[in-house]
Amino acid sequence: MTIKAWRLVKRKHADNPLDGTGARLMGGRWNSVGTSIVYTSSSGTLKLEFRLIELEFDQSLVTTLPLNSYPAHWYQVSPPSPLTQKLGDRWARQGTSAVLEVKSVHIPLGMTYLLNPGHRDFAQIAVVARYRYSFDRRLIDP
Repeated sequence: MTIKAWRLVKRKHADNPLDGTGARLMGGRWNSVGTSIVYTSSSGTLKLEFRLIELEFDQSLVTTLPLNSYPAHWYQVSPPSPLTQKLGDRWARQGTSAVLEVKSVHIPLGMTYLLNPGHRDFAQIAVVARYRYSFDRRLIDP
């Protein structure tokens, strides 16, 4: 089964959206500074000056994080929990899979797909398309 995932990137990063540099430099919910992970989602959202990158990968590349493995307060928005960062760091370092499926914090029934650019199967993740958008300010200005 093929999975479709989406990644939002700034326009200036649209040519190289899967290198994991931003997460490595800044850290995130599922990684600490120094660990390269690429964050994607099961749904796409439009933002000003961003490009939407459409990705596809086979289900065989995915490990799903079991619900009983989520640390307490994993959904804390800011700052992200150090426990989720350690969990993501361990997954990336161990090379368990090219993709880790975790619950989305922002979309209640959605999933987030974490991509490991250091995994041997990472090249099997395909960039299918890059989309440009005209942004409608009514979406952010009341």
